[in-house]
Amino acid sequence: LLASTQGLEVLVADDSRSDYDAFASAMGGKEGNFLVYLHNLHEIRAYNKLARMTLAPILAMLQDDDAPPGKDVWLSQAETIFKSIPQLAVLGGFRGRQDLGYMMDTRHGFMNGPKYGPQPTEEWEKKKCCNAILHAAPKSKVPFMYVYKVNMGPVLVRRSFFMKSGMFLRAMSCAGDAGIGFDFEFSIRAWRDGWRTGLYYSQFEFDIAE
Repeated sequence: LLASTQGLEVLVADDSRSDYDAFASAMGGKEGNFLVYLHNLHEIRAYNKLARMTLAPILAMLQDDDAPPGKDVWLSQAETIFKSIPQLAVLGGFRGRQDLGYMMDTRHGFMNGPKYGPQPTEEWEKKKCCNAILHAAPKSKVPFMYVYKVNMGPVLVRRSFFMKSGMFLRAMSCAGDAGIGFDFEFSIRAWRDGWRTGLYYSQFEFDIAE
């Protein structure tokens, strides 16, 4: 991201200060880069706070264990999709679900329908995932489809909708805890409010910290 040619603002939430020196060294002195110390607020509150610090029309929300591809194609493709679909509010770059039928995830208490996106690397998980994206965004050849809800990492949203909708729902977790399901809730909220949620291939490398 720091080497991007897209003229980005890069905002990093350092929630534990354990990597503060490394972030400061990589980002220091570069226009548009902001390193924010948030004292263990964790993801929901961190994303909301950083969103209020920028006026960028599109927010790309990333996790620290996912790595973008070497080129900026994932950004230019996302921009093309948003431009071609004015009603699109949420665009996932990892996985999405349709949640058809009556399959339930009893561990987390939500529907567990067909999943779409890149195949996982773990053998045990391959049995449960994932179908390919078979459609394309209008006026482009970028693989894209509408989905009921998307998984975090990365998720891109229109900032105008993000702010008007009240941002991510803080009630999905306490400060310092993982926000299980907040990405699903926000995706569904977009549909409820008359917007759309979609999925494309971002080509990110996932779970690199593991």
